[in-house]
Amino acid sequence: MRPDPPPPTDPQTTTGSHHIELFDRGVPFSKTVLWQLNEAFYASQGPGAWQWVPYGPTNTVLLADTYARLVYHWLCDNLNNLDLAEPLYVLEAGAGLGQFAFHFVVSMTELLAGHEQLKTLAFKYVLSDFTSVLVEMYAHNYRLEPFLQSGLMDRCVFDPQTDHTMHLQTSGQSISLANDLVNPLVVIGNYYFDTIPHDCFRVVDHQLQEVLYYTSRVVAPNQNQGPVRANQLDLKESCHKATLPYYGVPVIDAVLNVFETQYEIGAFEFPIGGLRALENLSALCNGRLLALISDKGHAQPEALERFHNDYIEFHNEGFSVGVNFMALEHYTRLKGGRCFLTRPRYLDLVTCMMDFTPAHPSQTASMSDYFFNHVLDLYNLPNQLFRQYDWVYDTQPKAGADYLKPILTLLHLNRYDPYALQAVEPYVHALEVGNPVRRQLILNAMAQVERRLFPTQALRESYFLMAALYRKLAMWPEALAMTNMLLRLYGFHVEGMMLKGNVLTELNRLDEAGAVYQECLAMMPGDHPARDSVAQLTRYYRSQEP
Repeated sequence: MRPDPPPPTDPQTTTGSHHIELFDRGVPFSKTVLWQLNEAFYASQGPGAWQWVPYGPTNTVLLADTYARLVYHWLCDNLNNLDLAEPLYVLEAGAGLGQFAFHFVVSMTELLAGHEQLKTLAFKYVLSDFTSVLVEMYAHNYRLEPFLQSGLMDRCVFDPQTDHTMHLQTSGQSISLANDLVNPLVVIGNYYFDTIPHDCFRVVDHQLQEVLYYTSRVVAPNQNQGPVRANQLDLKESCHKATLPYYGVPVIDAVLNVFETQYEIGAFEFPIGGLRALENLSALCNGRLLALISDKGHAQPEALERFHNDYIEFHNEGFSVGVNFMALEHYTRLKGGRCFLTRPRYLDLVTCMMDFTPAHPSQTASMSDYFFNHVLDLYNLPNQLFRQYDWVYDTQPKAGADYLKPILTLLHLNRYDPYALQAVEPYVHALEVGNPVRRQLILNAMAQVERRLFPTQALRESYFLMAALYRKLAMWPEALAMTNMLLRLYGFHVEGMMLKGNVLTELNRLDEAGAVYQECLAMMPGDHPARDSVAQLTRYYRSQEP
């Protein structure tokens, strides 16, 4: 355990020619200014926040497909308690860029279509976020637009901790979760609980202590300090005896009591924001709630043995805190629900399913349980396979080796995720098309990858690789269409422009090819290794002009 630091006592303490500006004086972590700053960061950055905030592991096709299968099996378990003529709402809290939502809906619609009864279920996926910038962005995403127009999706500004009504912006409907829900509510919150308020506690000799915070920054004299930023603040802690009830919410206080009575000594973060969100949503839907989350954090008791110095992880001016999944587990069971957790210690993410719906007869409560325990937890492929990219990116193909089958295997295991295609980029460029059988295998895989393409910055090279594969297959119109999409979505791309010029040449559209090379030369960096080649092509096409 870390010793208690002496708290600052003067809000304007002088340090030489500087002084300390104090923002919080001995308050719980959840009440510090950091959380306001975190929210302001996301609101100001909009989609740009994700150039710093990690999102890859929770936006894979495999994880979304796994969630869809969990929900599908849960629906089968609850079939007799569903009104198939009424909507089943799946609410994603903190939907971010919308990539997970897209993959989930693609998988879910296919699963429902194959079930004789569930194929008639009025399923609606609601993308929500607290900032209107992201919610507005969903309406202009070419991948989400068809689902929004068909009614399979909608979008709204929504805070699960406090809000009671979903004001759906595409359909114009207002859905009161307390009055308008006929079917249970499904909530998804990946990388959400780690960005909403947490508190911190210690246990010493079975006595609960609250950790209070002092936040400050050093101010230079006669200097404009600019706006307050979370990553510039200094945090100091002070521990004091805590008395139950602490929050005034019986079930949440009961979770704290579990930690106080079960552990003689330890320290832990407490996801109070996440618990309040679950309390709010559970009350609104009369306890008929299924919650699925994947987040960084811990689900092992040994995590309480020490207070990690790096429990706050900064992402530029935003930050996140590891989730205490044991608190979620205790909460779910105290509410009479069932909680399932993945527990491998060496992986970054924990996946959690919390089922608060009424108890099932034992003979029917098996499909979702079995899938989680014997498929997700046993093998945990969504988290395991994402880790493979770390070493695949660092490998290079051997001359003369045939990598078609390994490439197809990797793509298949990852449900044809564009991430997987990017991971094997050097092998894609070295791939030999060969005979018609190989060609068809490549085309089949490309069709699966193409239906999962999604316009995020992390997947930019997927569009380029698809265009390069079409060129390799001498499918010139398809290569041109994919290249144009790459440039429309992402703007200038040197290799994409060069590829477009090459494809236009093959299509005998030489004037257009020359214009593309000229534009590429004008915009590419002066030290780009391909600059001389593009300059030579530009001179050639100019020489062909009448």
